[in-house]
Amino acid sequence: MFSLDLFARRVPAVTSIVGLTVNMTLYGTIFMLSFYFQQERHYSPQMTGLAFLPFMAAVTVSNVAAGRIVAKYGSRIPMATGLLIGAVGFALMALVQSDTSYASMI
Repeated sequence: MFSLDLFARRVPAVTSIVGLTVNMTLYGTIFMLSFYFQQERHYSPQMTGLAFLPFMAAVTVSNVAAGRIVAKYGSRIPMATGLLIGAVGFALMALVQSDTSYASMI
């Protein structure tokens, strides 16, 4: 579909790897959290969907804001900041236990 020569350049190769890693982590988190809410917390599918609302709202707001921030400051600083925030957030998700309050998960 596209030339593999594209990956010979550093920027497209690195951004593709970073994008793949972030997306696999994000979708894996959504997948595992749905099991967590339903199996560990015994939420119904509807309650699980409602439990995801703050997460999805944050994703929506950050996606809209990202375009504006990148237009104003360029892509390097917002991308590095977003990756740092995401890494901290995903690391904190590793600390979630069965008795972790929903408020602290948000």
